[in-house]
Amino acid sequence: MVGDGGLLTRLRDWLAAGPQPPLRRPRLLSAGPPAKYVLEIAAAVDASPLVMSTPETTQGAYAAAAELIDREVDAGCDLVLLAAPAAVAELATAAIAAFTGEEPVKAVGFDPRLPDREWTARVVAVRDALRLVELAADLPGALGALADPALAGVTGALEQAVRRRTPIVLDGLPTLAAAVLLAHYAELDTGLLQIAGTDARPAATAAHRALGLRPLLDLGDTDDG
Repeated sequence: MVGDGGLLTRLRDWLAAGPQPPLRRPRLLSAGPPAKYVLEIAAAVDASPLVMSTPETTQGAYAAAAELIDREVDAGCDLVLLAAPAAVAELATAAIAAFTGEEPVKAVGFDPRLPDREWTARVVAVRDALRLVELAADLPGALGALADPALAGVTGALEQAVRRRTPIVLDGLPTLAAAVLLAHYAELDTGLLQIAGTDARPAATAAHRALGLRPLLDLGDTDDG
């Protein structure tokens, strides 16, 4: 799957347009155990994996992730594969919905595998989180309202990587949510970003559209990170 020439060609062309010289030390940073296909992409560009630790507070997680990016870039990292499983997918969905105009029902979408009660609970959770995010005046306020340290960590890592002009490949709904948050509250150069694989969830599709990015791999309905 990763051996497909289309993926490698797009990666090559994207990286060729970035900082020179070519890749020396790519790195896979994950907020949890990465999915198999993410490890395959990492292997394709010889990126060694590192699972990020997550402090208990959003502020602590954000700062720790930013410091980690600084250390990695200072050590020569020139490509970050940022992966994040969504332990609480509703929070990432709410973050995306808040700034893409998606209603909670549309952002969650219909999943025939879910019992009605669970689907309703997810929509309600997204609706409640969405209301909190919409009241936030800035990025720290939005991350604090969502109260998801893993999402805060991913956001801190992404923002610092962009500041350091380091190309990033995103995987997982939280990484898309982080990108949408940064695009709203801060400056985000989407030219530094690529999305690893497709995700059939409507929130992910809304994020792709808002960011103007197309995934590298068409994997259909995939798991996060």
